[in-house]
Amino acid sequence: MDSNGILSICSCINRLAMELEGALVFFLFRVSNSKRF
Repeated sequence: MDSNGILSICSCINRLAMELEGALVFFLFRVSNSKRF
């Protein structure tokens, strides 16, 4: 496996992690909002 393939996999994982992080923050925000009411 060449370094180019590893780089593309890293960027793919990075993008996935960012999307998961955004979804997690959104989920926690919704949960904390629903607990107030």
